Amino acid sequence: MFFYLLLLISGLTIGSFLGMLTFRLPRRLPLSGRSSCDHCGKKILWHQNIPVVSFLALKGRCASCNRKISFRYPLIEGLTALFFLAAGYFWSTVGLDFPLIFLLLLGTLLLGLFITDIEFLILPDQILLPLAVLSILAL
Repeated sequence: MFFYLLLLISGLTIGSFLGMLTFRLPRRLPLSGRSSCDHCGKKILWHQNIPVVSFLALKGRCASCNRKISFRYPLIEGLTALFFLAAGYFWSTVGLDFPLIFLLLLGTLLLGLFITDIEFLILPDQILLPLAVLSILAL
């Protein structure tokens, strides 16, 4: 049970990072720095940045300007967490020959490509190059 709880929390956290990455990369925004509201620009406090939980607690609205927060963020966080759980289950029951971290990293990179392709019709090199290296290492 602890294994799946760890996967869930890791998936939500990585999903939060992936949401930020797929928002900032296509817009050529800096990847460093704290998150801020897309509307008012106010920095998001740490307790307002807890994946999915904060979105629900804030009822999908910014704590500062009260405008709607895009549903893309909890959706990406939730999908990443579901992928982590499914990958962990598949890995533990089938017994694959490579480490779970490899499968999780591969899936996260592919999910990042999928999101940016759907939203912007681009495949960023910052995701493609690590994916290429990981794929070569898999051989």
